Amino acid sequence: MSAGKKIEAKTTRGVTTLYEGAYQVARINQGKVSVAIGMRIPIWSRVKTVDYVDGGTLARLHVIDRDKNTMRVIIKTLSDKQSSMQCDACMRSHSPHNKRCSATLGIISAAAAPGVLYTWGSLAPAGRWKQTDVNIATRHKVGVASYARD
Repeated sequence: MSAGKKIEAKTTRGVTTLYEGAYQVARINQGKVSVAIGMRIPIWSRVKTVDYVDGGTLARLHVIDRDKNTMRVIIKTLSDKQSSMQCDACMRSHSPHNKRCSATLGIISAAAAPGVLYTWGSLAPAGRWKQTDVNIATRHKVGVASYARD
């Protein structure tokens, strides 16, 4: 746990989960504590903003740390259905009511170039970035990735 970050507790059905921002850091179930060791699990439902869409894959990226040439992000990969329909503007699952989404409009996404990051919302190109490292929890399709300027 980082210094200065707020720890939030949420209890559901007798299980208390501790969060630090978008990360799950521990669970308390019937008095037994399980602490996330190593990579803490990012929880996508706790991410409030998306910063970029990864060109080609249309994965959603939320920036954690960034400097001039590198950045670490929480990454949310799409389901096969979202990917095949070119959903590029829905933060979680596809919504047919989202009028900015290419899938709703029935067109191919403008964020199609692999290796280019697109600004969330406008899909304006934000430069060429290469994914250098990724660690995704397969079941949840959420993880942490590193990018470097290409």
